[in-house]
Amino acid sequence: MQDALLRIVKRTQSTVVMVTHDVDEAVLLSDRIVMLTNGPAATIGQILAIQLPARRDRVALAADPRYLQYRAAVMKFLHQRYSNPEQGTRLALVDAEQAEQAALEQDSAIVA
Repeated sequence: MQDALLRIVKRTQSTVVMVTHDVDEAVLLSDRIVMLTNGPAATIGQILAIQLPARRDRVALAADPRYLQYRAAVMKFLHQRYSNPEQGTRLALVDAEQAEQAALEQDSAIVA
């Protein structure tokens, strides 16, 4: 399914929103990972921009240092939230604000 989704996105140049609990799938398929806080009133906890080539091969990426760095960042967010939800919320809010500002700047640069 992952390979099919990558082919469809490439062919149609579509924007896709996908929900997954699989960290590796999120890093493989995403340009941005939006991680949510815990609970029924979940909010955006952190946005992680993924700077990997558009054409991705899961086997090759498994050893790519950038892939491993992004995977580690997601895991760190998840473990911080689970082990200390209050601390994770404060850290996530700062990270989310910084990530959102960076994303806005990146989008502005693309338009310009």
